[in-house]
Amino acid sequence: MSELRSFLEPESVIVLGASRAVGEDNPNVVANLLGCGDKGRIYPVNRNASEILGLKSYQRVEDVPQGVELAVIATPRSGVLQGVRECVRKGIKALVILAQGFADSDQEGRALQEEIVQIARSGGSRILGPNTFGASNAFSNFTTAFRPLLMERTPIGLICQTGSLVMGFPDFKFIGKCLDLGNSADIDCIDALECFAADPEVEVIALHLEGLKEARGRDFIRAARMATERKPVRGRRQSLGRNR
Repeated sequence: MSELRSFLEPESVIVLGASRAVGEDNPNVVANLLGCGDKGRIYPVNRNASEILGLKSYQRVEDVPQGVELAVIATPRSGVLQGVRECVRKGIKALVILAQGFADSDQEGRALQEEIVQIARSGGSRILGPNTFGASNAFSNFTTAFRPLLMERTPIGLICQTGSLVMGFPDFKFIGKCLDLGNSADIDCIDALECFAADPEVEVIALHLEGLKEARGRDFIRAARMATERKPVRGRRQSLGRNR
């Protein structure tokens, strides 16, 4: 999985904007991580809590121990820019941004999306999202999703651009690994294809795409050909409601 390994099987994760509320009406990344049996180190960050679900909570990203692999930024759009800056300063190289309201929304959101990508790249960090549930991996009992997903260790890797595809299934046991690209602000389907093509735990790749970046068409063809030489690839394209 090389470059994207930290998104699918990190040894440690920060949840920035971690919530204390649990239950069906309260999406909670930390609760899902604990519920799926993740064995990595989990560091909730919430300025108003000293403990979340039995875990020590930190007021600031800079207070968390060094060496964290992945940050899940679970704040509203208004807090994402500062969150990205803090995570990049901390040296975290993998960032998942859950919030909507970027290039999927309006010109202000599009400009903000471009800014956070520039900040991440300046520090050598990669972004999955925004507008995503992130990554899930049944093989390592890991998820960044804000709602529970029922997955099993099946050798199918799903690449999608809409979390509603996954969240719409109460039982997703036919998928073993999933990368929801969201707006594909940074990591896109080419990166994900290369990741799953090289992953020995993935024997079949499923694609559900809404579109490609204009400059990446030839790269997609190259990556798809490379992947199909190694394992079956099955795909479906869905029309976009908005341009990303």
